[in-house]
Amino acid sequence: MDYPCKSCLPRHHGMTSLMIAARDGDVQTIHCLLNQNINVDLQDDRGYTALLYACRDGYNQIVRLLLDAGANPTLSTKFGYC
Repeated sequence: MDYPCKSCLPRHHGMTSLMIAARDGDVQTIHCLLNQNINVDLQDDRGYTALLYACRDGYNQIVRLLLDAGANPTLSTKFGYC
């Protein structure tokens, strides 16, 4: 099945397409998803957000894009990581 801009991909372990793109450093998909006005603060089963994945993996450009899109920098995981 062809998913437009990966925004409709099923969630895997609670991960959204935005989280997967942030974790993988996929700037093109991040841009595409943010243009669809999606919720940037959804959390996966462990409490991670797309912003937390981007921070954890050192993708500074994606961190900036997510913050500019309104991502909440104060959210933390279920383990207290933020």
